Formats: sequence, structure tokens, C-alpha cells
Amino acid sequence: MQINGVLNALRFKKDILWIIIWLTGLVLVLGWNLLFLNAPAFSKLLTGTGNTFISGLITVKFAGAAGFAVGIFTAYSKDTHPVLYLILRSVTDSVKSVPQILGVLFAYLLILMLRNNGVIESQITGLIFTALLVSLFFMPEISELTEERVAKYRETDFFDANRVLGINVLRIITVDILLKNSAPHVINKFVSLYGLSVFLQTSADFILSVGLSSDVNLVDLNTTLGSLLAAMDSKQDILALGGLISNPFYIGEILTTHLLGVTVAFLISFTLLCFYKISNHLIERRELI
Repeated sequence: MQINGVLNALRFKKDILWIIIWLTGLVLVLGWNLLFLNAPAFSKLLTGTGNTFISGLITVKFAGAAGFAVGIFTAYSKDTHPVLYLILRSVTDSVKSVPQILGVLFAYLLILMLRNNGVIESQITGLIFTALLVSLFFMPEISELTEERVAKYRETDFFDANRVLGINVLRIITVDILLKNSAPHVINKFVSLYGLSVFLQTSADFILSVGLSSDVNLVDLNTTLGSLLAAMDSKQDILALGGLISNPFYIGEILTTHLLGVTVAFLISFTLLCFYKISNHLIERRELI
């Protein structure tokens, strides 16, 4: 009975269902690779998967902190400090004008320069600095969401009523509007940005790994799903999928012999699909449109 209750609940909470599907898929795929993939390759796969997902999480956190700070002070200064408002809007619009993929590539190139000059030495520091730089190009989305939510409540009696009660404007914006009345919108934005972060950073890793020499790759780039996908072994594994056209039973060979490239490609695609579904179903369930 309890299992039936859980299943019935998940029918109406498909965003939660897709989170479970994603986590279950990761466990099953990594478990399969543990059985059939050689130890060095499996170690790289774990490192690449961890670096990719952790980097995406750090990026979203940094983007959220910067975006909320800019968005809150932009909304606060709109009526009280017009000069500050224009400065903040100019900064946001300038960052937004840069295509995100180009911004991510520039961030990676800057990290490579810093590593070559000895400014960044450890892999962890490089991962954090990369996430910090990449988050700057996601900041406008959080900032604009903040401004939109504040603008919505400014049009109602809610904002003026709180002002009459003597509540500080910053408290109204941060606590009453964002924290109490915008949590689902913020969570949905974080979910979509996480998927976007994984996609863009994986793409940048792949582009740079293909374009740079193998010596530079090993020394200067963290192992991620993108760099693993660009490796020669992974390319050969993916090309082996062509054998399924002439011999469908070749699937057994692929799932045991050509695992690394196929797994990396699957993890990237599977993660993007799951977070797309999570975001969409969260919008439907919370009626955020």
C-alpha cells in the first residue's frame, strides 16, 4: 500500500520522478561500467563525472549569489538611486550581450593562461575559478528574474501596504517577495541553469580538448565529461555504434568493449534530458507560467 501511495504521488510530481530517474540512471550506468570497464578508464569516468556535476553546482551557486545581489540592488535603486540603477542595468545588459558559449570559452582560456603562468596550480582551485568565471555569464538570468518578481509585486497593493507598515524596502524585496513568494520560480531557474551549465561547460571542454594538443589537455584542463568525449578512445567507441546498422547484435560488444565513449555521450545527453524534464514539470506543477 505504501508503494502504491508513493507511485500515485509521483504521478502528480513528475519533477520529483525525473530526479529519481536521473539518480537511478547514474547509479545503474556507473555500476555497469564498474563491472566491464577497466580500472584506469573507470577512474577517469568517475573523476570526469564528478568534476562536471560539481562544477555545474558551484557555477549555479555563484550565479545565484551574484544575480540576487545585482537584481536586488537594481530593483531597490530604480526609484531611489537612478544613477546606481543605470550603472547596474548597464553592467547586466553588457554581460547579457555576450553569447554564453563565447563567455564560457573566454573563461576557460583565461583559466589556461593563469595555469600556464603558475597563478593557479591545483585542480580544485582551477575548478572553482572556472565555475566562478562561467557564473558571471549566468548572472543576468538570476538578476532579471529578481527584477521581474519585484516589478510584479510593485504593481499590487502588497508593496505599498508593507511600506505603510514601515517595513524596509530591502526586507520587502528579499524576504517577502523573493523568499516567501518566489521560491518555486527561483528553484526552477536554478534547475534550468544547472542543465545549461553542464551543457556549456561540456561543450567548451570538448572544443578546447579537440583544439589543443594532448600535452596541454593533460596538464591544464580538468578531466570532465567534455574532455573525455574528445579523447581518441571515446571517439572510436562512438564510431563503433555504426556497426549496429549492419549487425544489431553488435550491441553486446558495444556495452562491454566500447563502454567509455558511449557512457560519456549517454551521461551528457541523459543529464540534459532529465533536467529539461524536471524544469518543465516543475513549471506545470507550480503553474509558474
